[in-house]
Amino acid sequence: MFELLLARPREREEPFVDLDLGDLLEIESPFERFDDEAWEAARSLMASVGAEPVHLSTLLDHQADDVALLVALCAMRCWGERGSTDTRDPMLAGIAAFDDGTQLKSMHFVVPDLALARTPSGEVANAPR
Repeated sequence: MFELLLARPREREEPFVDLDLGDLLEIESPFERFDDEAWEAARSLMASVGAEPVHLSTLLDHQADDVALLVALCAMRCWGERGSTDTRDPMLAGIAAFDDGTQLKSMHFVVPDLALARTPSGEVANAPR
């Protein structure tokens, strides 16, 4: 094992692969792709999250693709931030997300079916993950 760690890295024949980007538009942030209507619908859904946990699948039920994607991204961000009240996004402040082991059954997403709940600021640190 020691000899493998000290060995020189193998050189690859082609270090880069040329990709045809076609008609893709370059954007700085993935959130720029959503229009005002999608943001308004996502804000409304995230505002509907209360103290009782609601699963992501319930929020996404019967939503347009852009709205569902935006809400799923917000839920994943809440999961990563654990409902921190220090978040720069007031839409997500105080919302904790935790994985109870349920998989989201969707053809568009491969993520856990996160349970979202609004938590009092003192309980954020103890929120299950």
